[in-house]
Amino acid sequence: MLVIVGLDPGTTVGLAVLNLRGGLISTESFRNKSSEEVIQKIYSTGRPLAIGSDKQKIPKYISDICSKTGAKPIAAKDDLSIKEKEQITSVYDTASSNSHERDALAGAFIAYKELRPTIEKLRAKTSEQGFESILYEAIVKEKSLSGILEKRAQLDKQEQGTKDFPQRKTNGKNPLSERIDELKEQNRLLKKSLLKSQEE
Repeated sequence: MLVIVGLDPGTTVGLAVLNLRGGLISTESFRNKSSEEVIQKIYSTGRPLAIGSDKQKIPKYISDICSKTGAKPIAAKDDLSIKEKEQITSVYDTASSNSHERDALAGAFIAYKELRPTIEKLRAKTSEQGFESILYEAIVKEKSLSGILEKRAQLDKQEQGTKDFPQRKTNGKNPLSERIDELKEQNRLLKKSLLKSQEE
């Protein structure tokens, strides 16, 4: 499952995780955790698609986590004020235990808000089965969404064509074999007709 993460770096690290519909999965904060332990915490909820920050400039801590997980870093357009972050918290109708969790939740929301148009566009164009893998390619690998969908459609068409081919067989023969047999029969009839005309 892909998730959208918010991190607030510092001596106490704040972590917030949202699902791809923007719903809150969890918020927590912890001290004295290595980046590897933080990554384990993230992966316990899902695979990170993006990690957001409430700052205009992505902190090095978040950049490092992103490089280790393959997630896309997403920054706020401007440093968010405390009031803006509290407004975001109120949207989720939850009181964060501390400012670290509040800031992490704000970062996660910023990331979700940026990704939402792509997520909704893709949902309208693809099945749930291939949704997350296509979204990951589009966001993390920064590939064209329309290009990915077109390529997938071509592959599906080729795969369907391969599946259809055996179904065209009749009596254990494929269409080419049938055509050869038809030509042989036509040739036999022509020879027979020619011999008959010569006898006459």
